[in-house]
Amino acid sequence: MERLLVLKIDAHNCSAEALLNDFPLGRIGPAGGSLVLPVHEFTVSGPNQLKLRVGPLDAGGEAQTLTAPGDARASARLLLPRVGNEAMEDSARTLGAVEWTLPKGESYQAPLQRLQEVDLPVSFPLWRWRKAPPAETGAATTALVLAALQDIKADLERGEPASFLQLTRLRTEELAQAYQRDPAAEQQRLEAHLRALHAKGALVFEDVAADSLQLLPVANGRLLECRDAQGLPALRSVADADGAVHALPLRLALVAGIIYALR
Repeated sequence: MERLLVLKIDAHNCSAEALLNDFPLGRIGPAGGSLVLPVHEFTVSGPNQLKLRVGPLDAGGEAQTLTAPGDARASARLLLPRVGNEAMEDSARTLGAVEWTLPKGESYQAPLQRLQEVDLPVSFPLWRWRKAPPAETGAATTALVLAALQDIKADLERGEPASFLQLTRLRTEELAQAYQRDPAAEQQRLEAHLRALHAKGALVFEDVAADSLQLLPVANGRLLECRDAQGLPALRSVADADGAVHALPLRLALVAGIIYALR
């Protein structure tokens, strides 16, 4: 693989979040900063929707009028740098970009969004998430997902990753395709990683409870992203001795009552 398609998010004096094909992929808080993420597994051949959100990032928040403390700006760019090179606009091919700026002293209505449709020269397979049926939300779905997450949490805390590996098997296979790796080797690598984390006591998870579990529709309603009341991955460890937190993000499809993690 000579080139790696990445999403680069930048923000200054504002909060920002970038979405690709209705997948929320990265967010930056009000302190600003930059974030670079590989995005092969979220792309499709032909038109792709790149979206930038600016302002309060909590879903369902009320509109607010904000004034930035200085010049404010945010951007989301799809870049194609060569593998091993830094993902910077002046050294990588820009395939698409969404930008927003605000002069110092001016106000804006937040949250706001900007979007662009980008044709990408990719030839990946038809990812399974594109064929998933529309996800049903409601009490029955929440109960089903909650029970599955609680079982996986208990298994991982015992050092038994088999249920998590089975839930994410299709995702692991497609990630291997997306980055030209061997699926069996990727499955073994993930198992070894989880066992190593357990061995050092790093897989003790936050509670997964009915009153905090949120299922956010993504991928145009085809998948459900598992979050807690803070908007963070629902399956997330408490801080270990080094202060590290290990999150296991899950975006789920439900087919005939069976749960699959497709992203």
